[in-house]
Amino acid sequence: MDNKVFRQIVEFVLTNVVWYGVFALIYFDLNPLNWWLFQNLAGRIIIILLQLSIYFRIKKQEEDLKNGKTDEE
Repeated sequence: MDNKVFRQIVEFVLTNVVWYGVFALIYFDLNPLNWWLFQNLAGRIIIILLQLSIYFRIKKQEEDLKNGKTDEE
């Protein structure tokens, strides 16, 4: 597998694990099916927007690396 694709997958999974931990602490429950976010339509929309923001952030970072931009610019 390409190193770039592997790095994107790892970053996506780790970001989701961090968000899972945050929401588990908020709800004091490890089962996401008991969270309001997954039981309500508005919560599901929030989760979809969160996933899309993670995806587009990773894509933007890859484009910046491809164009030679760094975080310091």
